[in-house]
Amino acid sequence: AIAQRVGIGVPGRSLHQGLTPNCCQAIRDAVGECHRLGQPAVNDRHLLLGLLKGRGAGAQELLRDCGVDSEALYQAVRASLGGEDGSLRRGREPETRTATDTRQLDQCSRDLTRMAAEGRLAYTRRRLGLPSAEEMAQGPRIRRAGAQSPEAAKLSTPVDELMLDSPFDYPSQAALYTPRPLPEPQAPDFIERAAEEIAALCDITNGRALLLVTSLRNMQEAHRLLEHRLPGEVMIQSQAPKSTLIARFKAAPSVLFASHSFWEGVDIPGEALSLVIIDKLPFATPSDPVVAARVEWIISQGRSAFAEYQLPQAAILLRQGFGRLIRTRRDRGIVAVLDPRLSSKPYGKVFLRSLPPALRCQSIDELRRFWNECRTDES
Repeated sequence: AIAQRVGIGVPGRSLHQGLTPNCCQAIRDAVGECHRLGQPAVNDRHLLLGLLKGRGAGAQELLRDCGVDSEALYQAVRASLGGEDGSLRRGREPETRTATDTRQLDQCSRDLTRMAAEGRLAYTRRRLGLPSAEEMAQGPRIRRAGAQSPEAAKLSTPVDELMLDSPFDYPSQAALYTPRPLPEPQAPDFIERAAEEIAALCDITNGRALLLVTSLRNMQEAHRLLEHRLPGEVMIQSQAPKSTLIARFKAAPSVLFASHSFWEGVDIPGEALSLVIIDKLPFATPSDPVVAARVEWIISQGRSAFAEYQLPQAAILLRQGFGRLIRTRRDRGIVAVLDPRLSSKPYGKVFLRSLPPALRCQSIDELRRFWNECRTDES
């Protein structure tokens, strides 16, 4: 059942004989690990195959501990794909994408961009239980088939959509920094390399920075590495209540390391906040019970949980993080996303299209020029 759920079963043929419950859980964890690493949901068979080829040593150990012959499983999955695994060599993005996956990723991209003319808000509709455009088109047929059914009632709900343009001039007010040389977030040296970028960025703005970190562990490690290297007062979320930290941040040039609740609902207009740094793309933790349940349900419907749920959810959260910077028409500043997947992965375009149209920069020198121009305009 687990093999079939993750898409590695072959109709009419057994993939692997004698899978125990622990082995099944190992397979589930292996696929979850691939999603955690940010691999696009091209196909769960490809994901598992890539993992078994070396993308997740921890999961391979788990497979062995649970009594699974990882080499035998690798060969079985490879056979189910017809041996087409050449695109999954270590360090390369899978080149094979099904037509369905491509359509789902493209649709997700459209849902999150500023295409107001189409009025498409499919992700929001799904989260609110409202009918999609496709379901609305089928409405008359469903209503005729069963006037009292839940589906018919849902399709009878009138829905008005309105998408408004931002009042801000993002190309002149904000720069989006996406450095290329950094390792991917799962690399052992990611935090150390990211710390060097953070120090260079804070030097440009003389602090006045909010660091939005996706995990408490990364937040604490980055703070440990940089506590005595950054300008101004250096604070961390655990030091005081949120309102106290924000008041201290506004009072004097500071750097605040934060996570979770600081991604939204933080309003610091003016030059007190000139720099927002995001360590990596904010995908939800796959092991979270709510996330896991939603993912499993979407997969059970034959749809892509990554394209339909995990990716748009992360893109919206990234946009909320970006939104901490520009609060008025007079604000100027920099948003830095230190996750190289934003530029290197095919799904990075979904994140980029969901963000405001800020000036794109890929070097510290470009950022210095932008910031100097901002300071000149203000004077």
